Amino acid sequence: TDTVVQTIYKAPFLSLAISFIAGGLLFSTVAAFVAATYSFGKENSRRLREVAGILMRRNWSVIRMQWMFTLDVLRGKEKISGFKNRFPAALQTFKDGFAEVKRVFTESVDALKKESQM
Repeated sequence: TDTVVQTIYKAPFLSLAISFIAGGLLFSTVAAFVAATYSFGKENSRRLREVAGILMRRNWSVIRMQWMFTLDVLRGKEKISGFKNRFPAALQTFKDGFAEVKRVFTESVDALKKESQM
């Protein structure tokens, strides 16, 4: 125990404070999740997890496809007509992809709203 006490006293205050705050945030998050599950009920919580999982997988796949296509244009694997340089083409691809991601996220929010009204 003497070594533990010496180790704690040698640790910088900021390191201990950040560890304390992170532990508190983790505990608060777990407690909130348990309380929400208890108040909504098991069946409703399961349905919410399923719907959220479907939407997150869909959103993540669109983000990943947009990112991969932008990287392909930047690396020169894909060609965009009207651009002689890869960097402006990649920037335009990124802007177009961002608009698509925004549209998909908007659809996801609308789907969640409709699901909650049922």
